Amino acid sequence: LIQCYQRTKQYEKMNKALAEFKGLFPTSRYMKSLNRTEMLLKLELERSKMISQTAPPLNPKRIIGSSPFKLQSLRGKIVVLDFWATWCAPCRRVLPHLVAIQKEYADAGVQVVGVTRYYGRGYLDGRYRQNLNEADEQQVNVEFYEKNGLNYPIVFVDRSVDRSYNISAIPTLF
Repeated sequence: LIQCYQRTKQYEKMNKALAEFKGLFPTSRYMKSLNRTEMLLKLELERSKMISQTAPPLNPKRIIGSSPFKLQSLRGKIVVLDFWATWCAPCRRVLPHLVAIQKEYADAGVQVVGVTRYYGRGYLDGRYRQNLNEADEQQVNVEFYEKNGLNYPIVFVDRSVDRSYNISAIPTLF
């Protein structure tokens, strides 16, 4: 039931069901999983409050595929933020869809922005790469961007941006 509420974004019902289950079965072997689900629910509720609000600043350290970038310059547009990384397989599966959205809806005021940070690893040409310094990771991302035909900017941000947007895992689309 809790997963059904989660999948259909009925967060208030989900929260109520979680609290009821935890009250009825406080020693359940599922408690650890329920606590994690509850934490993710709180993050999702916080993110949902941000929709149509002024976005927290991204303050990019590096930008790929765009001239100087400021989130404020996109005011009035529909902005899709994709928190992702090259090494994340689910993130890579989303990319063709984001490229298509950017191509099809750019004239209607839609702007996709990829948001990543330095993880010390990357993925390129079918290989995972570990222990990368910032310069090497940037290069992996530039080559990944070019080889995969991305048509929207990718911004590198501080880890603090993840907290500002309540990001607990990637991919997360906003």
